[in-house]
Amino acid sequence: MAKNHALQQWRTEDSIELYGIRNWGAGYFNVNDKGDVVICPDGPEGPQIAITEIIAGLTTFFAMSYIIIVNPSILSESGMEWGAVFLATIIASIIGTLVMGL
Repeated sequence: MAKNHALQQWRTEDSIELYGIRNWGAGYFNVNDKGDVVICPDGPEGPQIAITEIIAGLTTFFAMSYIIIVNPSILSESGMEWGAVFLATIIASIIGTLVMGL
């Protein structure tokens, strides 16, 4: 029970102090209200980009790149034309991305 009480009192400022965020790159890094480490390309007063968002974007990009190459290879083994399956995979990826983005 005491452990839960300690977690409830933890604040973003505690993370900033514990990890020494203010010493990272002269104000180009910070912790946002959600507790995520953010990059501040224009300094502390500029826009913030969460590192978790960058990692999520890169993960999605590499996963989609893998799917676009491997899916046609797998389906072409069943007799489907590789180029047609490649194009269909790209179109399905675009539609899926647009649906998730809206």
